[in-house]
Amino acid sequence: MQISNTIYDIINSEVFKNQLTKINSNYSNLKQEGLIRNAILEQFNDLCTNENLRAFAEHPRVNNTRVDLSIVNRAHLSVPYKIEFKHHFSNHDKCFVNYGKRIQKEFIDRDSNMFILVVQTLDSSAKQNFDDSWGISTNIAKYQSKDGEWIKNLSTCFDKFLNDSDKTELLEIVTIDVTIPYPSKYHFYILKKIDFFLNKIITYTIQ
Repeated sequence: MQISNTIYDIINSEVFKNQLTKINSNYSNLKQEGLIRNAILEQFNDLCTNENLRAFAEHPRVNNTRVDLSIVNRAHLSVPYKIEFKHHFSNHDKCFVNYGKRIQKEFIDRDSNMFILVVQTLDSSAKQNFDDSWGISTNIAKYQSKDGEWIKNLSTCFDKFLNDSDKTELLEIVTIDVTIPYPSKYHFYILKKIDFFLNKIITYTIQ
């Protein structure tokens, strides 16, 4: 099984949906980027029992910046599978109108094998009622788009990278609904680099 397929299957799994529900239930007042990354890391290590393959957070360091998540093969330490994460709400940076610059930085400039963007949409009224009942002042509603313009803008941004390279693939978007402590949707945009040499290494090791 290829590493990209493994990550995609994890995000599509019922186990991960349950983890995401726990994250939103317990950390609704925080940005959830690192928590989502950690959930994927933990599930990957639970699934992959091969002692030569393991996921690590904040490793390795590239140009004085740590990679969000890497899959390390002890037999090939020089070529870890590098994954960058971002978590935003749907009104981020004017509904992602210029998000191509961020994709360029996280995916191309950092020479990542995969870039995972998580866009969270939610019921603003239900969110506000929940926060008010606990005296939480997050004002998340201002970060929520009032229409679907963000979807169109992101599609345009990702299409540019797909058109510029035949070694890049955007996997089918995954949408996960949670209801606790208020209705919320997580949209996973998973951009991956098609690297046949690295895939061969990971495929051999996981089996």
